Amino acid sequence: LPWARPMMESPPRKVILVYDYYEGTKDKGVRRYIWLKDYDYVIILQRKKKAYFWVTAFYIDKKWKRRDLQKKYEKRQRPPNTDGPRTPSTLGR
Repeated sequence: LPWARPMMESPPRKVILVYDYYEGTKDKGVRRYIWLKDYDYVIILQRKKKAYFWVTAFYIDKKWKRRDLQKKYEKRQRPPNTDGPRTPSTLGR
């Protein structure tokens, strides 16, 4: 997979969507998706403690798979909003 390493080592770019998605089961947990959407390539990594492990990488050749990845992107985990209002529950963080 000659395209996988450059995608993983690329600095942040608008053409590469990188997001975390909670898969729901304890054995899967949170997975990181690195999706070159315009060219239909995706890499999926598994988060375990403080590291990521390779799960799979592939070329997307089915419309249903593109839709599935898009839905996951829309429901992705987002980092906590650190610019939001300061409330008693957020003070000291």
